[in-house]
Amino acid sequence: MDNNLRDSRAERFKNVDILRFIFAVIILYFHLARNDIFKHGSELCNNILYPTSADSCYAVGLFLVIAGFFLFKEFNEKKERTWTDFALNKISRLWPVLAFSVLAALILHIFYATQFSFGSEVFSLLFLKCTGVTLGYTGINWFISPYFWVMLFYFYVLKHFKFDKANFIIALIIYFSTVASVNYFHGRFDRETFALFFSGGMLYCLAGIGLGYFIGLFYEKVKNCSEIFKTAAQKFIKFVIVSVIELCSFSFIIYHFFFKPLNNDNKIIYMIILSVLFFCFLIKQGLLSKIFNNNISEFLGKYSYSIYVMQQVAFDIMGITLWKHTDFLANYPVISTVLSLLIAVLTGIFTYHLVEVPGGKFLRAVFKNIKEKI
Repeated sequence: MDNNLRDSRAERFKNVDILRFIFAVIILYFHLARNDIFKHGSELCNNILYPTSADSCYAVGLFLVIAGFFLFKEFNEKKERTWTDFALNKISRLWPVLAFSVLAALILHIFYATQFSFGSEVFSLLFLKCTGVTLGYTGINWFISPYFWVMLFYFYVLKHFKFDKANFIIALIIYFSTVASVNYFHGRFDRETFALFFSGGMLYCLAGIGLGYFIGLFYEKVKNCSEIFKTAAQKFIKFVIVSVIELCSFSFIIYHFFFKPLNNDNKIIYMIILSVLFFCFLIKQGLLSKIFNNNISEFLGKYSYSIYVMQQVAFDIMGITLWKHTDFLANYPVISTVLSLLIAVLTGIFTYHLVEVPGGKFLRAVFKNIKEKI
């Protein structure tokens, strides 16, 4: 969910921004379809959205791959950055919105008796939830803590090992993380801790972020290969081939996320297809990647993290307002679904301007002052 793509010095990836926004909404849709209060009042959700959206949870994989790619970009463009600076930057990016979501959920719990787990949220604020050191591994914001520690770990590896050795280490971690997850969870990535100390959430992030890192490595090697297509005919053939790959991979994802879960038990196929789609958007040689490479995509993409983190708060608010009108949910199922998604998105947009931007600036200033005094 990170916004590193807007910090890159050399390149802009506006089309990747729209992927982040689209897939944040897909995950929002998945959690909406599984919200007990909404399901209780909506036959559309109970009979159609819930059973057909089972695989849309794997949209999280795209954010991990994106994070790994921009970890590669950021490390190579800012080699002078220390591990401490990198960690403080991640805290400045992630913590303000996370803390605000916990505070908002606590207030709603006090006044309206919405669900709230004090212990779980404390671990979440400490970036410990779903890392294997806590018993709880559920909740919408489960992946933020594993993401934080895996990003720091990979940065440390890149900083303290030579290039070839670092790549070898990351490759091994990707392989064994994927094998452990797929075999224990029967073809899925999950969050549960197993065999005493293997956290599914950590393994998911290790595999996804590591994969994104190697996509970045591969991209750097091939990004100028388009120069070999010199004639108009060659360029047109390249455009057609990449466009077909983009459309097929995107259609595959949308179909199986919204209409029919994948029959194949091995869900790793989603990580593969998402990586293919993401790489096509990086090289910007196909129809979709060209259409979405605009300022509107960049504008929408910046809200993705806040939209993701504030989902539960938005659901809690709707649970005591809109969703209490069960007649409305039953009589206007499509309108109530679209309206619920819209309210959740607007909650994230509001949080971005109210908390994410000023909160990030405040923490960066605080950390800067502390470093100067030490």
